[in-house]
Amino acid sequence: MNTLAVPRLARFRFRFRAIDPLVLSAYSGSAWRGLLGHGLRRTSCVTGARSCDGCLLLHSCVYARLFESHGGSGDDPRFQRRPHPYALTLLETGRRRLEVGDRMAVELTLVGEAIDALPYLVQAMIQAGRLGMGRQHGCFTLDGVQQEAGFGSDQWREMLDEETGRLLLSNSQPMEITPPAMAVTLNLQTPLRIKRRGKLLGPKEFQASDFLRALWRRLQDIGHFYGDTYQALELALPQARADVFDASADLKLHWKDWKRFSSRQKAAMQMGGVVGQIHLRGEALEEWWPLIWLGQWLHLGKATSMGLGQYRVVGRPGV
Repeated sequence: MNTLAVPRLARFRFRFRAIDPLVLSAYSGSAWRGLLGHGLRRTSCVTGARSCDGCLLLHSCVYARLFESHGGSGDDPRFQRRPHPYALTLLETGRRRLEVGDRMAVELTLVGEAIDALPYLVQAMIQAGRLGMGRQHGCFTLDGVQQEAGFGSDQWREMLDEETGRLLLSNSQPMEITPPAMAVTLNLQTPLRIKRRGKLLGPKEFQASDFLRALWRRLQDIGHFYGDTYQALELALPQARADVFDASADLKLHWKDWKRFSSRQKAAMQMGGVVGQIHLRGEALEEWWPLIWLGQWLHLGKATSMGLGQYRVVGRPGV
């Protein structure tokens, strides 16, 4: 039986307080990723070079390990691109204005060695607040850092000591996957961008098996690159084919447009995808459930580092 090596995973919540008026775009995932990258590079880069290409410290640099993580290894074409060892989760979407003193928060799921980089990420978030967000570069300050007590538990504990500035990192409880149900509803919260035979899928072409195959690939990639040294548990991969759900699945999907400006490519990028609900039922769900449960915090599809492909299990009828 094929198995999946699940690496060590941990979730952290960063809370902020606005010190200038802020206007957040309808979808701020790209802005958060950019700020985090700029802040982390300022925090960790010791050479001051404008590019990471050719840097002697490339393989030991925290910034490069988290943000320049595209080079795969080996001959297997499935593993030619190494996924980023983190996923960004937005707690709120939609355009909104924050006044001085208003609060906002984001979450990061860290994978394997990225967990050890948390102090750098905290300092990067502090730097991000100084850089500011939006066209007016409204600044904000880090107001707290929380660690999830048990992965997926949604129980949080404060870990940043305000007086000393020290991080009180503790070992998370062992990962426990909740029992499966005979039916679940998945809420696709941010645009999901996946392809079939090289074509980006819209609501009309999308099938339940597309979601499950993308989930399988996502978790296999994570396990392949980060599951050996930092393995937390081993799961049996489902034996039932993904397309077993296509006939019974109920899909209520629509297309969500999203456009962002790429500072690297100096151009506007179309990043729309499908959102909505997928209802799955049947005996095969028990085999697929561990992957579905884990994928909630690792996301799937393109641009997970910007918060795309974010979904939650919002209903479990039949429990």
